[in-house]
Order: sequence, then C-alpha cells, then structure tokens
Amino acid sequence: MKTPETPKTFEVELFIHAANPGDEFSIFTSDFSEYGHIFLGTQTVTLNVPTRNPIEAEVEMLDKKEASLITEHLAALHAIQQRKKDLFCIEVKDDENY
Repeated sequence: MKTPETPKTFEVELFIHAANPGDEFSIFTSDFSEYGHIFLGTQTVTLNVPTRNPIEAEVEMLDKKEASLITEHLAALHAIQQRKKDLFCIEVKDDENY
C-alpha cells in the first residue's frame, strides 16, 4: 500500500503597505516603499501547494482557451456575415451618385 504523500508547503514573506495614511492595506512580495507606499511591516505565511496533476491542469487550461477562441471566432464571423447582409440590402436609388 502506498503511503499518503505529505502535502508540500512553502513560506513566503509578505510586505504590508499603505498608499496613504488611512488607506486600505496593500500586500506585495517585496518592499514597495521606494514607490511611495508606506511600509507597515512584514508577515511570513505558509502556503500549501495543491496536489494536482499538472498535465490535467494544463489540459483544462487549454480547453478553456479553446472554448474562448471558438466563441470569439464565431462572434467575428457573425459580425462579418451581418455586415455583408446589410450591404446587400442597401438599395441604390440613384446610380449617378456613385
């Protein structure tokens, strides 16, 4: 029997800032005080790495991108077809204007 995998974790240090006194907090992974943010302190947090098959995750990402591209493509084709239909419907009343 396979021993259950120990979840992988990593620690990250977060830098807490405020843009102006009284503002909401901003959290970065580095010190942004040189960009005018008021440095308030740091906090180290431990994060659990999801146990997910990276191949399945990439296939899911590609499926979503594919669906998005198909939707965009169909919308563009519909717009072209509609414009052509609109152009064919124009009645030229006076050929001398062209």
